[in-house]
Amino acid sequence: MMIGNIQSPAPQPITTPRGNIPRGFLVSSNMKQKLFSVSIHDCRVDTFRAGGKGGQNQNKVNSGVRVVHEPSGAVGEARDSRDQLTNKRNAFTHMAQSKEFQAWVRLKAAELRTGKTIEQHVDEAMHPKNIKVEVRNDKGQWEESNVATSEI
Repeated sequence: MMIGNIQSPAPQPITTPRGNIPRGFLVSSNMKQKLFSVSIHDCRVDTFRAGGKGGQNQNKVNSGVRVVHEPSGAVGEARDSRDQLTNKRNAFTHMAQSKEFQAWVRLKAAELRTGKTIEQHVDEAMHPKNIKVEVRNDKGQWEESNVATSEI
């Protein structure tokens, strides 16, 4: 089970082993390739007794499932079904659709595309040559000051 495949442009078109293009595929120079994928093996899976409706079965069987993606902090939980496998799939889907996971995917994809982390982008933007500071002069007018020489 894989959810969260991120793709970026690649030049190769999709073809069959005989070299022709399959029906229903649109070929353009903007084809995509996978940047990374997240599977259930990348997550911590916890099982628990679901409780609620179901009588004795719910109290004896660990059918509730919680899937935690530790790098993003995203959590998905399911206890709707009496079947643990179904709950596992649903919990993974809930985790993949969470705001935390979606934000992490965007950050990871940007990092892979640019080769820089968010911290490196922030450090670059906060370099003194990129910062503009305005101060009031003796006449009460605003004038630009150099960050490297000003005392704040």
